Amino acid sequence: MRGTMSDMRVPPTTFQVQGPVQAEVFVVWLGPVGPELTGPCGAAPWLIEVGADEHPVEVVTRIIGDVVGPPRLVHSTSWRRVGSAVMLSFIAIIDAPLVRAMETTPIERAELARGTAAEASGTTHVSVVDAAGTCVSLTHSLGGSSGVVSPGLGFMYNNSMFGFDPRPGHPNSIAPGKGRITGMTPTIVYRGDDPILVIGAPGATRIVTAIAQVIVNHLDFGMSLPEAVLAPRFHAQGDAMAARARIPGSVLAEVRRQVPVTRAAGAHGGFAFVHAIGIDPSSRRLTGADDAGSDGMAIGV
Repeated sequence: MRGTMSDMRVPPTTFQVQGPVQAEVFVVWLGPVGPELTGPCGAAPWLIEVGADEHPVEVVTRIIGDVVGPPRLVHSTSWRRVGSAVMLSFIAIIDAPLVRAMETTPIERAELARGTAAEASGTTHVSVVDAAGTCVSLTHSLGGSSGVVSPGLGFMYNNSMFGFDPRPGHPNSIAPGKGRITGMTPTIVYRGDDPILVIGAPGATRIVTAIAQVIVNHLDFGMSLPEAVLAPRFHAQGDAMAARARIPGSVLAEVRRQVPVTRAAGAHGGFAFVHAIGIDPSSRRLTGADDAGSDGMAIGV
């Protein structure tokens, strides 16, 4: 996202990748003792080149069908950069009895069957400003996790490619160099060349409206940063609006003249959890604020 607001600007928070696209495919079949990996490379990933005008899912499905038989499920798990190329990771299941289980079971190279124990999932955000003035706004989401860990890297890829439309030719379809639709909005606001606000939040589709309201509260309406973060918020998505319970009924009554409004049961939470750091451009003094109801905190170390 890139934007301007009076004398302030928000630099872009996403990147565009130019170059070739490859698919890394793990083919899963039902062996004598349980799920196993197979394919031309055995248990190693099977690398497939994807042409610039080709749809990755269709290419993977076609080639697997030609070599080992029609796949019952082609499930995207993650993407990453490999040199100048984009590597898309897929799990292809060729046995029908595995489809239902493997759609919801995370996959790992070293251990396919990880059990059925529920794992915590969700989005994490951290806003940081260090002593040298370096600013970081980082939002990370596994989206339920893929179970894929590259050797030596120590972190797991998400499975958020499900956020793409698997059908070609649609606005959110998979395409080389394209980012999927996402609500994650890590943001740094600048006045001139100086950062004045580092902000972000977990909260799925409600992140965008939460960040926008806190920025407006703080920079346009003059609220302190803690006041701006703790102020009651609304969320508009689709044809209806949701509002925190702390927004007065008289205000909601006026809004209902134009759009239906539902009132959230709780006074806090449920409308993304904003965490922000304000930077005084003159003194460089930092002010932190965290959303009530979240597990986060504002802390200086």
